Amino acid sequence: MKQNLYSLVLFVSLMIMISNFAMAQSGGVTVEPNTCIRIESGTKVNITDGDLVLKSTSSGDASLIDFGTASSPAMNYSGTNSGEAKVQRYLTEGQWHLIAPPISDAVSGMFLNDFLQWFQTSDGTWHDIIPTNISLTPMQGYGLWSVESAPSTEVFEGTTNTGDHTFSFVNSGDRWNLVGNPFPSDLDWDEVTIPTNLEGTIYLFDPTSGSNGEYKIYLEGGSSNTTTQYIPSGQGFFVRASTSGGGTLTFTNSERTHNTTQSFYKNEFKADYPWMNLTVSGNDLTSQTGIRFMEEASDGFDRLLDCWKVLSSSPELPQIYTRIGNEPIALNSLPSIAGHEEIPMSFAVEVPGTYTIGVKDLENFDEDQPIFLKDKKENFYQNLRKYPEYTFSYKAGDDPDRFVILFFNPNGVEDYTNDLGSVNIFAYDKTVCVVLDDDIAGETVCDVFNVMGQKLLTRNVFAGRNEMVCPFEMGTYIVRVHAANKMITEKVFLK
Repeated sequence: MKQNLYSLVLFVSLMIMISNFAMAQSGGVTVEPNTCIRIESGTKVNITDGDLVLKSTSSGDASLIDFGTASSPAMNYSGTNSGEAKVQRYLTEGQWHLIAPPISDAVSGMFLNDFLQWFQTSDGTWHDIIPTNISLTPMQGYGLWSVESAPSTEVFEGTTNTGDHTFSFVNSGDRWNLVGNPFPSDLDWDEVTIPTNLEGTIYLFDPTSGSNGEYKIYLEGGSSNTTTQYIPSGQGFFVRASTSGGGTLTFTNSERTHNTTQSFYKNEFKADYPWMNLTVSGNDLTSQTGIRFMEEASDGFDRLLDCWKVLSSSPELPQIYTRIGNEPIALNSLPSIAGHEEIPMSFAVEVPGTYTIGVKDLENFDEDQPIFLKDKKENFYQNLRKYPEYTFSYKAGDDPDRFVILFFNPNGVEDYTNDLGSVNIFAYDKTVCVVLDDDIAGETVCDVFNVMGQKLLTRNVFAGRNEMVCPFEMGTYIVRVHAANKMITEKVFLK
């Protein structure tokens, strides 16, 4: 087939399958986002006097799945004007990204106006790549800072990769290795053979989560994944070697796929063992941690069952995690509830304020299994089965290890709740009103906090209507009323 007068454009949501013949294309081929060209074994496609352009936008990427080999690819770029592949990579502006070359002949000079770095596993440091003639190795990941003031598209120009690619990972330093998808298509991590000395989780950096980004995780069979098994073209990501040693990671043609759902991840995990995910929310951001109980797990870190928590440097991003030893954990797999009735949980953020811990998933626990959250700072217990959300105030200097998940009923008390019965909390002008039931029992206290978590006022309140004048600046405040083991929190606006 020939197109001599104009470029061939392949549009969205198509799978173009080419097999059993030779195709000559003059004027080039442009493949639109979310479209895939699949070239079967034994087929040659010659791009003459033009380029193969694989487009990338915020909506997705174009894909090329070439069943040739590294020494004899199915795509051939030749002709009077020396055609080549142009594999685009969409990037958000003013942020770090992890990238990897989907072509065999990439060089650092492709990124003249950006900052390009390589990662050194032995000491966990990043190093600038200054010369413009440094070869960028397929399957090696790199850090790239886009200096643009608006989203931009970087272009890898050269010969697209196909066939087997290998990466030698090491367990020096903290054992983190920055690898990358070497193909001009998505890579399905579930199809990859995990070497004996490599842990099973991938860590993909999302620069749009918080001001400094956040690492998303995927583990095959993991109950707390925050991204999918599909690694986009041109994407770098971290893996971690085990303490036993290094080895070789191999990616093959059979592990490639065309996927259009990377940006729409939803956890639809199913299992027959008890598992739960908890979230923490605040500042319009949310992160999570997971706990599960499965017979094959141990108390230590299991390379194919547990996931590390890579803490974000975004100061406004609230984060929760458990620990194995002193290491933060995003997914903690334990052998049984027995012997693990108390699991400490840490909270990290740099911005004082009000935050909410919630139960996102709670599956396969016995109906009579107690599950409580303990706030050590407030000496407060909450039944997460009855009340799955807990709102608290944080200020600078608070102990990050203030929470504990309890799989028993503390002190045998039947009703630790956040329910004070009929309580009405509201404000007018500079006055906070708390209206309590007539049958309220015991000492009841009202605290008023600013949004930074600082306590500004404390008063005892009683049955009936209680009014407290608050001579504070106009704005939003947090009112907390608590009695014995019961508590309720509301936001109010003071004029």
